[in-house]
Amino acid sequence: MTDHPDDINQGFRVLAWNIRHGGDEHVTAIIDRVAFHHPGVAVLSEFHDENSDRLQDELDRLGLIHQFDLPSPPGADSVLIASRWPFGQSEALAPELGEAYRLPVVTVGAVTIVGAYFPEDDGKRAYWRAVADAARRRLAEPTLFVGDFHTGRHFIDEAGKTFKVAEGMDWMDAAGVVDLWRSRHPEGREFTWTGHKGNGFRLDHAFASPSLAARVSDVRYSHLERIDGVSDHSALIVDIAGGEFIPEGGDGPDVRQLKGSGG
Repeated sequence: MTDHPDDINQGFRVLAWNIRHGGDEHVTAIIDRVAFHHPGVAVLSEFHDENSDRLQDELDRLGLIHQFDLPSPPGADSVLIASRWPFGQSEALAPELGEAYRLPVVTVGAVTIVGAYFPEDDGKRAYWRAVADAARRRLAEPTLFVGDFHTGRHFIDEAGKTFKVAEGMDWMDAAGVVDLWRSRHPEGREFTWTGHKGNGFRLDHAFASPSLAARVSDVRYSHLERIDGVSDHSALIVDIAGGEFIPEGGDGPDVRQLKGSGG
């Protein structure tokens, strides 16, 4: 699959990207980068629903007309999932959590996609538990967990040992899902966010159930978004091959009404 596939039905691309504080000041640049990667589904974290009209309208223009996010308070960092194809399911993964808007779930064709934006502190433990439990339950289904987990493995996804709840990565291993990038780069070092001192961290991940992982043709990070200052995070790209996972069609009416909140 190329960066600009002429026929989206040749492949199913997921773009996951933390757009930084709602992306309000960089909407044009954000849309340019989304357009460049030409995803079938975009999972955008640090989305701010209350100031989202321009961003969502521009996503519409790119053909990502099916959009879903969960209700969130003003200023909250949530997750928007935008797709070229209708959603068969759109709900919260763990409605019992205090900030359930951090974990929206949609089904696109046969694939279930869980978007993630975890807290930075020890409060992420409950979200790791919810995702790992869901991974275990959905292991036999084509499922993708993708987004900003604010976590990685000590000494490999960071130079030192600063991550809180790093054991969440082990919980995903135990659940049986595949860390798509790490499975291809066992000793690789790529960082998706850097601190003021230049120290790097891999915070953004994609985990897939075995049946879906077998259909992933490529997974990679695009660092230009971070280097150019459009966001403080690199983008994560997952390409899924195989016609059985490709939704039929690709055009249809705007279904903004599927959203869990206004926008």
